Amino acid sequence: MTVYDGDKGLVYGLWRTAYDPVTDSWSSCGGTVYYLSSNGLAGTLFQSDQAQNRGHRGVPPPVFAVRYDEIRFGQINHELKIAVNTTKCVHVFPLTGDECGTTSLFAPPEGTRIRIKPWIDLTKLGLSPEALTVARALQKYGAVIGDQSSGPVELKLENTVAEGLGWKWDGVLSSTSLAGIPLDDFEVVLLGYGQ
Repeated sequence: MTVYDGDKGLVYGLWRTAYDPVTDSWSSCGGTVYYLSSNGLAGTLFQSDQAQNRGHRGVPPPVFAVRYDEIRFGQINHELKIAVNTTKCVHVFPLTGDECGTTSLFAPPEGTRIRIKPWIDLTKLGLSPEALTVARALQKYGAVIGDQSSGPVELKLENTVAEGLGWKWDGVLSSTSLAGIPLDDFEVVLLGYGQ
């Protein structure tokens, strides 16, 4: 769950969040907090402009999921977070930790930044307008590998059902909406960029 507090200028990312209607309270098994006005880097990195940014091994909550309002606006103005099957037992900038999935030489480390190659003509991939919005963000800002999925590549969407807004994604984006983008259209941005 991601919660924005505009008054305080903070964004919180919470894991395994649950609501208990009996006690009318929320609980979580972990969390992260970042300042919206910061450069989005973990406070433990010397490149960070906000020492109090903390959590999730250096991935800020605004990149956790594609928001519904971004898709309706037709523009995503930030990098995205993806999860891949297995990651290496090492991490690179901008992450500050990893889950240590494997020691294989061919697994990507957490923090790897990928993007759709700049010269790919996204309009020729047969994507829906909504999928094209996501693809443009993946081409312009890229995605950081920030987790393991133990399966296919995952890109999360805002949970509008949990927000009480209903299933707004029905007919908008699905698990196959980006299937028209061949893996060969992606490239790895230099590991540990910006260190």
